[in-house]
Amino acid sequence: MINFKKIVALSSSFGLVFGVYLPMISVPIVGNINLYTHNQWVALILLLIAVASTLILLLDKDTKWLFVMGISACLSLLYEFIAFQIKLSELKQQIQESLA
Repeated sequence: MINFKKIVALSSSFGLVFGVYLPMISVPIVGNINLYTHNQWVALILLLIAVASTLILLLDKDTKWLFVMGISACLSLLYEFIAFQIKLSELKQQIQESLA
């Protein structure tokens, strides 16, 4: 029987896989930008974390290692968010300089 922690962990793992391909931003001229098209290395790391989490769930009875995988995924997403915000602010500054 699968307990509640494993159900939450498994659904989070599947959510991480689908989240990599969902659009981060939608711009009319450019189109949709998702994590995979923006930074393939971070997307690959997140996919590997999701696969490792699923394997840990299937092979190990204890869920303590899932905490490490969750923190790794959160740190990867935080890195990508900060990098995306920096790039967005640089683009805004370039647009303002070109209009001035």
